[in-house]
Amino acid sequence: SRALIPGSVVHFISAVYRVFARRSSLYFNCTRTMTLQMKLPHSDYRILILEDEFLVLMMIEGMLADNGFKHVETATTAAKALALLGAQQFDAAMIDLNLRGENSYDVADELVARRIPFFFCTGNIASDMREEYRSYPALRKPFDESALAKIFSQILH
Repeated sequence: SRALIPGSVVHFISAVYRVFARRSSLYFNCTRTMTLQMKLPHSDYRILILEDEFLVLMMIEGMLADNGFKHVETATTAAKALALLGAQQFDAAMIDLNLRGENSYDVADELVARRIPFFFCTGNIASDMREEYRSYPALRKPFDESALAKIFSQILH
């Protein structure tokens, strides 16, 4: 079981991350990120994020918010992601392949069945993936904000 983290600590960590994310984004690739923001009306897209690492999930949420995504649902387990898919409509998804020793192929199978575009976010290499998913887009960890914006741009169009 996970220990509960007080809300003030979560907000503090989130604020610190956003400062550093903005600085690195501005330093490394401000023009590209801003161009992607202007080309995509992100506020209308409904996004599902499946990631089991709390701090990585917070980082992804911050990056998506900074790029104009307003409707983001998160799950830390495959079971919760499947429940969200059963209860809501999504336009795209990002799924971590390895969830604390389990994989997320059940979620990928459901996304394919529902024809929802998605990509894997993983530290694994393509040869570690099931054969039928090796051709799907994958974002290698670690990644930056511009890489995240670019892959969402690709799968949403």
